[in-house]
Amino acid sequence: MMRAVAELTLRGQQFSALVFDAQSDPTPPPGRNSTGAEFGKAAPIGLVIVLLLLIGVILLIRSMNRHVRAIPSSFDDPGSAPTDNPGT
Repeated sequence: MMRAVAELTLRGQQFSALVFDAQSDPTPPPGRNSTGAEFGKAAPIGLVIVLLLLIGVILLIRSMNRHVRAIPSSFDDPGSAPTDNPGT
């Protein structure tokens, strides 16, 4: 890991900062190869989980639509007509 000191002068004030280089070694450490035996094994189970969630959402939407259709268009009594209040 390399480090360097950066200095900056702004309005008469001098600032300095210690800068670390995180990309000094681009090769992964031994034993942590990205194309090893475990590479790509999460994809099939992830697909199954996403499909199950999608099926669950579709079933919930269908159930909600059935319940919404069962709601009457008006909550007033069907036998009573609106009455005018002659006293006002």
